[in-house]
Amino acid sequence: MKRVLITGVTGFVGSSLVAYFHDREGLELYGHSRNTELAKEQYRHFHIRIVPAFTSTDLNALQINCIIHLAGIAHDLTDKYTEEDYNKVNFGDTARLYETFLTSSTSQFIYFSSIKAAVNQSESPAHEELKPHPVTPYGKSKLKVEEYIQNQNLPVGKSYHILRPCIIHGPNNKGNLNLLYRFVKTGIPYPLGAFENKRSFLGSDNLVFVIDQLIQLSIPSGIYHLADNGSLSTNQVVGIIARALNKPARMWKIPQQIIQILFKLTGRQKMLSKLTDNMEVSNQKLLLAIQKPFPVSIEEGLFKTICSFQ
Repeated sequence: MKRVLITGVTGFVGSSLVAYFHDREGLELYGHSRNTELAKEQYRHFHIRIVPAFTSTDLNALQINCIIHLAGIAHDLTDKYTEEDYNKVNFGDTARLYETFLTSSTSQFIYFSSIKAAVNQSESPAHEELKPHPVTPYGKSKLKVEEYIQNQNLPVGKSYHILRPCIIHGPNNKGNLNLLYRFVKTGIPYPLGAFENKRSFLGSDNLVFVIDQLIQLSIPSGIYHLADNGSLSTNQVVGIIARALNKPARMWKIPQQIIQILFKLTGRQKMLSKLTDNMEVSNQKLLLAIQKPFPVSIEEGLFKTICSFQ
């Protein structure tokens, strides 16, 4: 029997993992959240035990084999959080949890970092050997955690896996894709057709598949980039949304310079960057490690997510 503890269990990734693993034979699922009552209510129909707090002694008593650490402050475009907030939660809390892991009998630690710990944008598939250069407080806090984990003495019999996912999506995930979906649904032509970018995506089906493989297989400790195969332009994503809506994909190719001026005047440069920047992520190291293909293509995964918005 393998016992897995998920922190940040009420979030989108946590709920995806619970839905995937909660009735798996030979696996017992435990969850942790800052809001214990919310977690218990959210998973009242699932086979998962919510633990309010834990020490290394608790991990030993529960015989936890693997910790999947999701909890933390997510990337924020509203500038709500300060660098101190990111350091306190993303670094401080994770460092304490990792110390608990090291002094317990738990053998595996899976940490969800972010591609933002390495690069903010990339015109070619970013691989793990690139020298990290985070530019946001969020990315810097994630890199700080990565370096901390790598610099600790790892006892024999323990392993860590640092995952750097790109943008994650899946059914009922109300993120930036939902905003683009709502725009396309209006029938107004997409005005940024002149931008031909390339972006990597990660569907929840492939995400839970990777975690399943990490738990089952003996994969060397280290950093692994996490993304679907291939990349898509935002124009292609608009096309997938239109297909899901059974509408024609309508676009305007307004000159890039005019668009950039308009977004600058309205103070929405970050939004423009999210829609038009390049961010390609290589998944080759991970694929070589698990020796299995991802179950869902990048187009199929996005189409499934978009259909869930309806």
